[in-house]
Amino acid sequence: MQVWNNNENGFRQMLRLSSMLGIVWWWCCLLVLASAALDANKSQNGSSAGQSRMFGGFLFRRRTNQVPADVGETNSNDIDVEQEDYPLDWSLDYDEAEDKTFHSDDVRLPLDPEAYMTSPEIITNRGYPLEIHHVTTGDGYILELHRIPPRHNGSPARNGTAGRIHDYETTEGRGRPVFLQHGVFSSSACWLLNPSHRSLAFRLADLGYDVWMGNTRGNVYSRHHVELDPDEDPQFWQYSWDEIGYFDIPACIHYVLATSGWDKLVYAGHSLGTGLFFIAMIRHPELNSKIHRMLALAPISSKHNLRSPFRLVSPIIARLAVVMDKMPTKAIFDQDMTLRSVQKRLCERNFFKASFCRDILFLIAGANPDNFDLNLLPSVNAHLFQGTSIRVIAQFAQHYNTGKEIFQQYDFGKKGNLERYGTPEPSVYDMSKVTAPVYLYYGLNDLISTREDSEWAASQLGNVKGLFQVDDELFNHWDFLWSINVNELLYDHILPLFR
Repeated sequence: MQVWNNNENGFRQMLRLSSMLGIVWWWCCLLVLASAALDANKSQNGSSAGQSRMFGGFLFRRRTNQVPADVGETNSNDIDVEQEDYPLDWSLDYDEAEDKTFHSDDVRLPLDPEAYMTSPEIITNRGYPLEIHHVTTGDGYILELHRIPPRHNGSPARNGTAGRIHDYETTEGRGRPVFLQHGVFSSSACWLLNPSHRSLAFRLADLGYDVWMGNTRGNVYSRHHVELDPDEDPQFWQYSWDEIGYFDIPACIHYVLATSGWDKLVYAGHSLGTGLFFIAMIRHPELNSKIHRMLALAPISSKHNLRSPFRLVSPIIARLAVVMDKMPTKAIFDQDMTLRSVQKRLCERNFFKASFCRDILFLIAGANPDNFDLNLLPSVNAHLFQGTSIRVIAQFAQHYNTGKEIFQQYDFGKKGNLERYGTPEPSVYDMSKVTAPVYLYYGLNDLISTREDSEWAASQLGNVKGLFQVDDELFNHWDFLWSINVNELLYDHILPLFR
């Protein structure tokens, strides 16, 4: 370890290398799996388009009868992009049918300027007000929150809503704070990539809500600490779901309520953003009274019924985490210019390449090509991987590897568990302590948050108000954020719950 501390350049290069190796290894695995699945499906089902769009389903189907062994505001920097050459229409009179138009394979993807923007820049580019806030957690991490504050002057938003007037004194939101929490290795950008009229964050802002978006420790916006340097101190990356749920989520909730002046907020989480909420409520029971409602979109707790190919590499990832914990290389699934260059060459040259890379994403989380606009792929590629720790990924694998329906803390091995928990096994979270009103939503074609695991979570939570299946048999994990039909399938149904 002393060698690393004495060689800053070598340390930083190794840190970058580990990040890139993790990404490259992950995508190579998926490419191989996608090819095998597609070939097998063609031989089994011929060239049926309806079957090919579900090419991952037969290979990764659900197991049966088996038990597997400081506050400030900012202005956007100028983005040097030829927007006029590749106009994007984000207006409300945008024809959604255009999203479904078949594109010739050799046609180039239009340039999406927002693929080169940060979350704050996307917000201001859509014509919405922006505030950037910083929250320091109890263990010293500095988190960045992105806020679309309520406006009371009736000023219109440019681009985003085609002149819709934001007179929040007369709209249903009336400034109630809403907190949106992203999933694993993502960021606040996940709520912003869809066109404004079908983005949950912007729709809530249009209705007069005070919209806050969190960024968990370690992602590109929250990579700061009062003492630790993420580029030089491996300790920065020694965190799992448990620390994020125990420190980050409560700190954000307290800050949002103190800043907004309200005594309760609405929390909406996607994927791991739901599991982090459960941990926060379990570890800090007093927080339950500060939640008006909680909406769990693709909830994460038990991973017993995981159908994603991630389950095939879960044993490897769990072992890899043990090795990486002993090395000064902890940042994984991190975006950098090298990765973006590879993505642009492999995925964004034309619609054929884009459709293949889209299918890689579908292999992870479920296929639904007719409900995904390929023009969105450059932005998804640019903002999907925003950085996290190996322990966060390993905790997914650990849950699946138990072979049980269980929601537990990080597994440090028998010796480590005895030191931390006083038992050979990790402590189990008592989900009945989540007494805030919870509404759960799942998709039948979600390979990550499955119906069975969502039903289990509903049976364990202390105050479930409803468990809902999205009315589309192909609705997958990404559709909660980026579906073409997300308004009629989901958002139009959940928006009344924010009142």
